[in-house]
Amino acid sequence: MLREGRTLVFRRIALMSLLPAVALSLAGCQSYPAPPTETFTPKIVGVIDAVTIDTSVRTQLTDGRIIEQPLSTAYHLFGGWGQPGWLLLADTSETGFTKTLPTFGQDGWEAWQSNSTDPIAWDMGDSILFGDGVELQKAAAFYAEEQPQTIDGRSAWVPTGWSQTYVVLANSQGEASRLRALG
Repeated sequence: MLREGRTLVFRRIALMSLLPAVALSLAGCQSYPAPPTETFTPKIVGVIDAVTIDTSVRTQLTDGRIIEQPLSTAYHLFGGWGQPGWLLLADTSETGFTKTLPTFGQDGWEAWQSNSTDPIAWDMGDSILFGDGVELQKAAAFYAEEQPQTIDGRSAWVPTGWSQTYVVLANSQGEASRLRALG
């Protein structure tokens, strides 16, 4: 009886010693959303000079164009109307979209930055698809500091550690020009 009791105690100790290893291995497993099925491709691209909002939104670009954007529930607004110096990406149809990109130093405009609410950018071959559905063509000289990983059978960029962040930069033509790894 004593021997059986010791064996049971040793089994429990061995099992308990494995729990931290199992927990750590499961912590590394993360599921990511599938690429969006509704995509938005910019038809208008330009640097914002001024934004006026009343019954509609009028964005004046630095090249003189004035872009009228509808205020309707079918129109998609990603991140706000922007401010001078930011890059406007838009499709002004009734079910179109506006996405404004803040400047990123001298390197261009920030199209995407990995974070907890938007952790993945999909490599679609000649374009990059973001979680909000906005899809940017890659510039001819597109450069990625890191190669994409295979996530659920698809190529994508996701940070591999707590301190790693990816940023996709856009050029003045609204194309993805570079993927940078920060941290």
